[in-house]
Amino acid sequence: MEVVSDYIDFSQNRELREEVKKVMGIGQIMLETGIEQGIEVFFLDNEEEGIPRERVIEKLQRRFKLTEDRAVYYYDRFASRDKLLCKME
Repeated sequence: MEVVSDYIDFSQNRELREEVKKVMGIGQIMLETGIEQGIEVFFLDNEEEGIPRERVIEKLQRRFKLTEDRAVYYYDRFASRDKLLCKME
């Protein structure tokens, strides 16, 4: 919002300010969704190659600039989803 407000004066237009906030929120959600899809593909590729869990977590941290806790979260999330999908097949 700060960047937009450098160019637009919202002081007289509350409705416009609220609309910009909504659009920026939608953009953030789309960005996060895209990043999560990238992490899932990255995980699946490493799993397919037989890369050990700890190595994948290290690579997630480095490639996606995640904390160790967040990398473990994504690893566990996609590992459990993949196991569920394998059971369904």
